[in-house]
Amino acid sequence: MDDLVEFCNRTSDAVDLPIIADSDDGGGNPLNVYRTIQRMEKAGAACIMFEDLYGAKHLAGYDEGKILSRAAMVDKVHAAVDARRDQDLVLLVRSDVVADGGELEEAMERVALYAEEGGDLIFIPGIPLAQCRRAVEMAGRPILTSASSVADARDNGVSVLFVGAMGAIALGAMDAAMTSLARDGRIGGSDAGPRPLDAQRRLDLTETAVMVERAERYNAHREGGQ
Repeated sequence: MDDLVEFCNRTSDAVDLPIIADSDDGGGNPLNVYRTIQRMEKAGAACIMFEDLYGAKHLAGYDEGKILSRAAMVDKVHAAVDARRDQDLVLLVRSDVVADGGELEEAMERVALYAEEGGDLIFIPGIPLAQCRRAVEMAGRPILTSASSVADARDNGVSVLFVGAMGAIALGAMDAAMTSLARDGRIGGSDAGPRPLDAQRRLDLTETAVMVERAERYNAHREGGQ
């Protein structure tokens, strides 16, 4: 939890947009969930996600951890609801039943129950896009899920579009660039190959101008700090 809270804190310092912070299982039992919610809220999260899965997950060749009982997850939802200080903080309740090989109907019933107990937003990894509207109707809450386009998400009743492939896209671009460098001795050797960002675009994305202005304001360039 320390790593997740610290990452949330650093992200909230870096961006002006609301942050959805992933807390995995919230730290375990309801007491840990209570503390995690308060720490992440203090770190700047606008929305905090926690799930009914615990143990190792997303390991190739292994099962997806273990699914909590409904009653145990409800206790965690209660703890999260009581823990938040700002009532505008959104609690994203997630069921990994489908990802763990279970039935979609079970996952839908679970998120509906979690919503009834205080969850504000629902998430079912692995749910078919066409079933999202029914999940929303069952839970009476908006749903977050992935889709190939904004239009597809809207057409299927999705309120929050989850773009989970950004890490893979970034990693793929770096892998392609370094492969090109090793193979061809250069990066971006062809029109279709990876290319570094334009220098000005890189400065814009890293907000270099803001730091330059701040440095000038406080004479950070003064020689020897004198």
